[in-house]
Amino acid sequence: MSPKTAKTARQLAFERTGQNVEAVVLTRNDPTRLNACLWSIHNQTLKPGKLTIVNTGGWLAEPVGGTLDIISEHMEVSLRRIQNGSLGSVHFECLIRPTKRDIWFFQDDAVASPNCLELLVTKCGAGDASLPMVVYPDYEPMPGEDVEIPQEVANTIRWQSPKNKAPQRGPCLGILIPTEKARKIAQAIHTLPMGLDDAIVKLARPTLVPDATVYHTRPERPRWNRIVAMMKQEVLPWVKLEDE
Repeated sequence: MSPKTAKTARQLAFERTGQNVEAVVLTRNDPTRLNACLWSIHNQTLKPGKLTIVNTGGWLAEPVGGTLDIISEHMEVSLRRIQNGSLGSVHFECLIRPTKRDIWFFQDDAVASPNCLELLVTKCGAGDASLPMVVYPDYEPMPGEDVEIPQEVANTIRWQSPKNKAPQRGPCLGILIPTEKARKIAQAIHTLPMGLDDAIVKLARPTLVPDATVYHTRPERPRWNRIVAMMKQEVLPWVKLEDE
């Protein structure tokens, strides 16, 4: 086999890996941030085979429609409208997918670095969930957070953060979940009222991939601080998969 043919074969295998991934974006009435999220998915070095937008709000604005026209030339795109409800029921609809593809899950307030999916796929074992670094623009560390949420950092301290620690909880932006595990997580969280990021991370038990990055584009650290104590005391102790 010539080097040129071998390179082509490797490239085809690489592209097939992306075809096994479905990017799922949850959105509600925020076309500006959604548009940025969609372009970051489209511009990946390893493109997912499918993009699904799960919309709980009004009809998407015209700029988003133009983005979808362009993206649909490079990957399969679908739009699902669901009724807004508890975060548990909404995330259930995102993860309980009739697909054999792994789920790369986003909310609309996230932008992925161009090589994010490639790193999540190539640096994680088959059948394992993986999670990127989540960079907050208004990060304020809390006691014990370096152990519990090692993937959540400020941009200025990104390279000083813990390496390869398995997060116990935290933001699930950009998490890559194998399809069977995604279904189990969906069943486990569908009755929960709020705080699903923590629950999804806890149940997925992802491998942290520090070099992969997702930027959180909506600063809301004060709100996050207020719900952390409630989540740890009233939700996380009881959330688990049925077969545990």
